[in-house]
Amino acid sequence: MAEKSGQDPLHVIVEEILHAKAGNIVLYGVGREGLMMKALCMRLFHLGLKSHFFGDMTTPAIGPGDLFVASAGPGSFHTVNALLQVARDAGARVMVITAQKQGSAAKLAHAVAVVPAQTMADDMRHSASDRNFVKASNEGVFDEQMQGKFHHHSSPDVTATSLFGGLLPMGSVYEGALFVLFEVTVHCLQSRLGETSESMRSRHTNLE
Repeated sequence: MAEKSGQDPLHVIVEEILHAKAGNIVLYGVGREGLMMKALCMRLFHLGLKSHFFGDMTTPAIGPGDLFVASAGPGSFHTVNALLQVARDAGARVMVITAQKQGSAAKLAHAVAVVPAQTMADDMRHSASDRNFVKASNEGVFDEQMQGKFHHHSSPDVTATSLFGGLLPMGSVYEGALFVLFEVTVHCLQSRLGETSESMRSRHTNLE
């Protein structure tokens, strides 16, 4: 990711969250991106941080010392852009997670974490022939795995991005990348904050 985007998104996210650890951290995303953001919000709470998801009844006012984090995979959403501006006007720091660093959402942010993966902004680039090529490539890989003959494909045309991008619809690749990125983010924060599995577990709800 860092090689493609110019800056490690993991580093950006971890450092921004640590910088705001004494304040409120409000997260937001729409659709399936929103589900990934909610998952991160929950884990930040388990880490002892004051995390909230926009739209919840208990979300506090935001201002100086606070952090607003929004995902805009395709580069922008009307609701995301509006909230970014509100947070900026209130004096909060703003971070955007996106696959499109040239998008309008990124231009409103103080910090940008670029996750270069397929979103609804570019999922239609794959033609029918591309998808057939990807399908054939995958079937070949799976056949080799079944036969115990799997090896690394050296062809520059067969990459993780091309394989997943040709098979998964809309923003699935980006959303899956967010989940993995956020899990690693939590692991890094756990170490930096001195949290243990036991301390995190103690904050988990018992109303289940």
